[in-house]
Amino acid sequence: MNIEFQFDDQLEHVFIATFKAGWTWEQYHIATDMYLNYPPNVAIPHGVRVDQIVDLREMTHMPQDGVGKIHIAKEAEKTENSPYDIPRHGGITIYLGNPVFISALLKTFDVAVNIRLLKGRVMPNLMLGREAIRQHRLMGMNME
Repeated sequence: MNIEFQFDDQLEHVFIATFKAGWTWEQYHIATDMYLNYPPNVAIPHGVRVDQIVDLREMTHMPQDGVGKIHIAKEAEKTENSPYDIPRHGGITIYLGNPVFISALLKTFDVAVNIRLLKGRVMPNLMLGREAIRQHRLMGMNME
């Protein structure tokens, strides 16, 4: 399967999803079902912040096995009603990869894309992705 995921071994409660070249919408559906039932995800107590890093560095184009918006809508029905969707409880999503490609991809997911999002949520590597989450967590703690 060309979509892999696990929890980060360096930053607690950070889910990392890696989309490899050649992933398909069918794999996207399978991966969504898997992470919603993934034992380490389900084991996190209710109310705990969970962030995610989506690694798109190997992607060069969208899958060719269907229309993205249709597949995304199908999965949204599942994730919106699940207590195990990620991110949750104040968590954020950080994207790794080419900002131009990620901008186009996010528009497919109906995410409003602006300069602030691209500067704050799109990073070139995992180290900077983790740091962005650390900073966001610190900002959240300072606001309480």
